[in-house]
Amino acid sequence: HAAVAGEIHTVADSRCRPLSVVLA
Repeated sequence: HAAVAGEIHTVADSRCRPLSVVLA
């Protein structure tokens, strides 16, 4: 899941910073 979260962070971080934190 960490690997998936890493990819999501890359996308989410660009659009929604809070989303990255939640998924982290």
